[in-house]
Amino acid sequence: MLVLDLNHYAETLTCGDIARDLIADGQDPKTLVRFMRGSTKVFMTDSPLNYWAGTAVEESTKGEWMKHVKYRANQTHTPTEEASGVGLMVKYESA
Repeated sequence: MLVLDLNHYAETLTCGDIARDLIADGQDPKTLVRFMRGSTKVFMTDSPLNYWAGTAVEESTKGEWMKHVKYRANQTHTPTEEASGVGLMVKYESA
């Protein structure tokens, strides 16, 4: 099991980003990981790296809490919410 203190990573990285980097560096995707903030466990259950590698974080533009969603590496359409950032709003300008 890997125990990772999120205080040692850039605040812009999500757990999914960290997991994808670890797998790319040669860690076994089946390795359980526990995310911590100092001595506080972040999530109730420990999950394998491949679970976290398949996740992304989205902030809602609809008043909901931030949430983990499926990682979309090669997304070909504009989402209604921007991954881990400010929500998108389509603006149409009349000619």
